[in-house]
Amino acid sequence: AVEQGGVFDMCLDTVSSLEEKDKQFRYSDMVMGHGGGGTGTMLKGRYITIGGPPLDWFMAGLKRTVGLSLFPSVRELFWVRFPKSHSALQELSNMCAEGRLRPSVGSEVAMGDEGG
Repeated sequence: AVEQGGVFDMCLDTVSSLEEKDKQFRYSDMVMGHGGGGTGTMLKGRYITIGGPPLDWFMAGLKRTVGLSLFPSVRELFWVRFPKSHSALQELSNMCAEGRLRPSVGSEVAMGDEGG
């Protein structure tokens, strides 16, 4: 995401999943401010995930096959088809290399010799 005045244009969430161990953190709520402790000012653009519930996959399929997006303007599922995703991933890589897409580290956790 490109930070401008403390507000992000986009969040590409590659961490969230439907597993309980991930759902408990409520990442989208933290970023978008929907009752999860977030302020709602972190993100002015889209919250994009690479996974989601079946309805999100259905909507992503419609967008991919017929170009019809039923996603709200602030959220979307990015359907990664690894064998055929080279151009999309290359574009993200280029954006990173050009400084148009930069990660923001929320927190750092010290790791011991045992990895935890």
